Amino acid sequence: MSGTSLRTGVGRRVLLQLAALGLGGLALACDRVRDGEPAVKRGGAVAPPGAGTPTARSERPAPSVATAPPPASLANAQPQCLVTKQVGLPTGYAPSDLTPLPARLLASDGVRMRAPAADAVVRLVDMAGREGQQLFVLSGFRSYQEQESVLRNEIAEFGKAQAEKQVAPPGHSEHQLGLAADITSDRDPYHLRPEFGQEPEGRWLATNAARFGFVISYPQGKEPVTGYTYEPWHIRYVGTAMAEEVAASGLTLTEFLPKYNLAGGCP
Repeated sequence: MSGTSLRTGVGRRVLLQLAALGLGGLALACDRVRDGEPAVKRGGAVAPPGAGTPTARSERPAPSVATAPPPASLANAQPQCLVTKQVGLPTGYAPSDLTPLPARLLASDGVRMRAPAADAVVRLVDMAGREGQQLFVLSGFRSYQEQESVLRNEIAEFGKAQAEKQVAPPGHSEHQLGLAADITSDRDPYHLRPEFGQEPEGRWLATNAARFGFVISYPQGKEPVTGYTYEPWHIRYVGTAMAEEVAASGLTLTEFLPKYNLAGGCP
């Protein structure tokens, strides 16, 4: 199966899986990676504190030593929670400020994000519309248990090796932070496709996401760094100042935060 048909199949299948679980509609659908509770810091960056009662978490390494001083615009920036395949979140963690997104933005019902990220994604989608690009939000917050179900079904369908390139392990998804969203267009609003990155709507998103405080978490050609296949639809909120610096650097968030010792603040 080609990468394109595989990803389209993943989009349909994950939507059906989550809908069958009664997760508030199709919008809690496809993707993979992390989530947290609000505290807007300087520059709009968010450093999520804990929420809920942690029952398990991945062991965290000692803080890294910065290899370079941060850019001047980030001199007072708060650390951002960096969730990877190696570093995860507590099993029971969920943000306390999850906010429903307006129905007019959604490909389906029930999408929630943390308040700062929700406000930012509303502005992003509205601006895209004013600039001639119709975008929709397909999914936002996803719990540990929801992520666990998605991965289990992916493994059953494609085998462990392929599934783990496409879906984060439970506790290791940016969606659990409540700061990530999957963005689609009216060309195919219910599916996540790599072709989105080459379409006008996907190009607009890549060019403009940082204006609203978002980064593309899994860009093309960075699979060895992130551990995940290309996802032009997946954006993660970090605040405008940091998003613009990440975009200008050409680095992924996975590279950028450790370089400037800005990874931290996780629950």
